[in-house]
Amino acid sequence: MRKETENFFGHILDQNLPLREFLAADYSFLNRELAEHYGMPGLKGNHFRKVSLPNASRGGILGHGSFLTASANGVDTSPVVRGIYVMNKLLGYTPPPPPDDVPAIEPDVRGATTLREQLIKHRADATCAQCHNKIDPAGFALENYDAIGGWRDQYDRKLKVDASGKLPDGKTFASNAEFRKLVVAQDETFTRCLTRRLLTYAIGRQLIRSGYDRLNGYLAGGMDAWKTSGLPVEATAGIDVDTLKELWGQSPGPMILDVRQRNEYHAGHIQGALNIELGELQEHLDGLPREIPVGTVCASGMRASVAGSILQRDGRENVQVLGVGGTQDWLDLGYPIATGDE
Repeated sequence: MRKETENFFGHILDQNLPLREFLAADYSFLNRELAEHYGMPGLKGNHFRKVSLPNASRGGILGHGSFLTASANGVDTSPVVRGIYVMNKLLGYTPPPPPDDVPAIEPDVRGATTLREQLIKHRADATCAQCHNKIDPAGFALENYDAIGGWRDQYDRKLKVDASGKLPDGKTFASNAEFRKLVVAQDETFTRCLTRRLLTYAIGRQLIRSGYDRLNGYLAGGMDAWKTSGLPVEATAGIDVDTLKELWGQSPGPMILDVRQRNEYHAGHIQGALNIELGELQEHLDGLPREIPVGTVCASGMRASVAGSILQRDGRENVQVLGVGGTQDWLDLGYPIATGDE
């Protein structure tokens, strides 16, 4: 499941596709086992490859087993938990914690009622309704997926799944596929949410108020505002672990710049790599040689990509980025590593 999402993310990044592709894609990356889990028999082989999805219910990140498993506990599902997960991870909404005197909602283990029916009673309290009207619809829309992302039409072969709902803005949906269309229509909100999360990850801390304001200004002004602000816009070349290993073995090889935090670097890194944390890279640019190629690396590829853009903006032409997988793939493949200050 994780590999599906990693390949999906890498494809969107490599092809420079619009961010709404995360929500609207009608394809994914599957192998035989995952395709069978999704009810798509006939795919052969253990290797992951791009596969067109015949059913709209599997399109985009909302249909990924990894996303659906992460929003459940591996045993059962909760519309409340999944609703919060969708609203927070995709649309940037975080509900306030419930009042201390409000008990948790649990499914009726006798199967007499669904959690939906219990939540209707729960929302009769105006205090509870304020948040549940925002988070529950997204959770109900995903109830056709079990705790590990398998499709179901009934709960334990008894009660029929009802995936309908009504969003706070009044729009209604009768199925998972209709809900997905409504989420795709909020692609601008999703873009802000994802950009904010990526920027937070890249700088290694939460954005302060001025950071939010600047981010909103960049998004509102599009690429012109981004360029005017002097931020990186170059397309940085991406390479895989095997290619980096080949370059690393050459003499002279590229300078490998590891932009992870120091504790990450010391735990295991490519021998000979130079460690400069991403947040400190700008102030060290003058001290980096310009006459040799540079390969930027990090844990998964995102900080390395930002570092590559910073170096290109500084006028360096031969810059390459270790893409999705990062140093973790280097370690997983058993390539030589060093620890500490080696």
